[in-house]
Amino acid sequence: MNRPTSSPTRVLFVESDLDRRKVFLEHVEAYCARISKSWHSTSLGFDSHSAASDDDCLFSVTFAHPGEDAVSKVCEADADNEPFEVAFFRISPFADLTFIQEVSALWRIDSDLRAIAIAGEGDCDWATINGQLESDGRLFLLRDPLCADEICQLSLSVAAQRRSSQSIRKELRDASATIDDLKSQLGQARFSENRLAHAAVHDSLTGLPNREFIRQLIAECATRKTAGQAALMFIDVDNFKTINDSLGHRVGDKLLIEFARRLQQVSQYRQVDPNANQTYCARLGGDEFVVLVKGLSENAEAERIALAMQEYVTATYQLEKHEINIGVSIGITFFEAGVTAAEQLMHFADLAMYRAKFGGKQCVAIYDEAMHRAESRRLYLENALRTALSSDQLSLQLQPIYQLADDRLIAVEALLRWTLDDGTKVSPDEFIPLAEHTGLILPIGKWVIEQACQTIAELNAIAQQQPEPIWVSVNVSRRQLVTPGFAAEVISMLEAYSIDGHQLCIEVTEQTILEVNNEIRENIEQLRSANVRFFLDDFGTGQSSLTCLHKLPIDVVKIDRSFVSTMEANPEFECIISAITTLAHSFGTKVVAEGIESEMHIDSLSSLGCDWGQGFHCGRPMGSEQFKALLHSKSLTSVLPIDVVEHSSPTSSTSP
Repeated sequence: MNRPTSSPTRVLFVESDLDRRKVFLEHVEAYCARISKSWHSTSLGFDSHSAASDDDCLFSVTFAHPGEDAVSKVCEADADNEPFEVAFFRISPFADLTFIQEVSALWRIDSDLRAIAIAGEGDCDWATINGQLESDGRLFLLRDPLCADEICQLSLSVAAQRRSSQSIRKELRDASATIDDLKSQLGQARFSENRLAHAAVHDSLTGLPNREFIRQLIAECATRKTAGQAALMFIDVDNFKTINDSLGHRVGDKLLIEFARRLQQVSQYRQVDPNANQTYCARLGGDEFVVLVKGLSENAEAERIALAMQEYVTATYQLEKHEINIGVSIGITFFEAGVTAAEQLMHFADLAMYRAKFGGKQCVAIYDEAMHRAESRRLYLENALRTALSSDQLSLQLQPIYQLADDRLIAVEALLRWTLDDGTKVSPDEFIPLAEHTGLILPIGKWVIEQACQTIAELNAIAQQQPEPIWVSVNVSRRQLVTPGFAAEVISMLEAYSIDGHQLCIEVTEQTILEVNNEIRENIEQLRSANVRFFLDDFGTGQSSLTCLHKLPIDVVKIDRSFVSTMEANPEFECIISAITTLAHSFGTKVVAEGIESEMHIDSLSSLGCDWGQGFHCGRPMGSEQFKALLHSKSLTSVLPIDVVEHSSPTSSTSP
């Protein structure tokens, strides 16, 4: 326990009270006297040392006031290359934060300083202090009353610990420097060459092979005679951009790393010859991955493998205290005779993957010729859609909405339609996803809202006999709602046409509500402040309909047509509609029933308390001129002849 005579333990006692300083010195003096060692101390106000020889000094004690004085003394000692090894602090009751700040300030100067806290029983929350300081073995606690042995032996022990740690670190640094230098001299050129070669064909984030590596393997596999027993899978993480935007790129990168690990792991579980090495994983970039599977006994085996991969890689991820659930879309193509170009096979798998995404995500799709034809049509429609606005190919159809209690026409839903120059009508189910995918939904959506505002203004001018002004509802996509300035743009249109915001209603989907972020919330709040109302479309078809009712203020819910259309065949759906209506009314929310196709529907929905209704029996989608004529009709079931409107199924009323 005795220190070498040339190196006394350097102690800093942070205390302003002179009586406590003297008590501390008395403990040091008593201990040193017992073992015939000397000590020395310096403080503000007095100097003191033992009568023994200074050549055999065991302790060098310095006193300092808390705060700047202690910081100054630690700085001076460090500058003189004689740093303090141990510092004592007294923790007063309810002064944990002060102690934490003082220790942190000294550790910023000397991170190796050992800190010893003196506190009475119950004077401090030691667990909290230890956790906040992240002491890593540098922090100790002594309980009052103190004794000489505790003070001195602990000081000597922690000082020895500090010196040992510093000595070991120095030895390790010296050894590491020697080894690094030797490695550099012997193999720097070879090491650099290997790293460059690996980096050229591997992904830097996940460590998986990259596009070039897998392309070479695909080309090699396609030219072999056993090409028919191989499959290529393209895998895409669904909604990865949402995760990246909401949780940050660091979490996104960690997700990709763990996803790659799982993908590689599940690929190794295939029941094939373990020596064949017949499954390869690669990352193309972003959230897109490729799996090359060889040695298949039949094509159906590839789909089974894809489903097994899908199940394994979509299990819940725990990353930085976030619980993340993902889906994956997988496209598969087979190595058929006559197809030897790697790029063509990758294109086929890519097409299949996008078919899986458009099929609802979390799906598996296999490439076929019909898919190729569909891709050709998609490209054709995408190009045509880019000029649809400028060439006046888009139009709005208006479908009436009635108040069921008194058969009064109160509103219309504006439905987007697209007619090509040759008269061909394109289904909204086909072109709306294209508009979303290409970003054209933004200019198209703006046009729809402006046309709706113009329609409202025209109806206001001719519908003076209406008890209340007609209002118009339009569908708005999530992409529009996340766009900064969207609300201001809509409000500007309302002002330009001198329209009260109450006459414009915005319909949103459950998914938009469930994935709300700051931009969506801000846009909705601004629009509601302008009296714009919000409808929740297709209520009851999602998995979280109830959640949507309280997540954001919703004025109206629209019961999906699937519940109404099956009322006659299945009376249980009347109970569902009744429950939805009662629940919505308890939130102060109105209810619209979609898909009314008979008088029986009207009677049943009225008896169930449904507020409003729309459907082919009430009125088919029609042009604005036909609708203006309809305003003069008072009959609920009076509709225009079917041949004056578009012949389309009820499901074709999709709008942006």
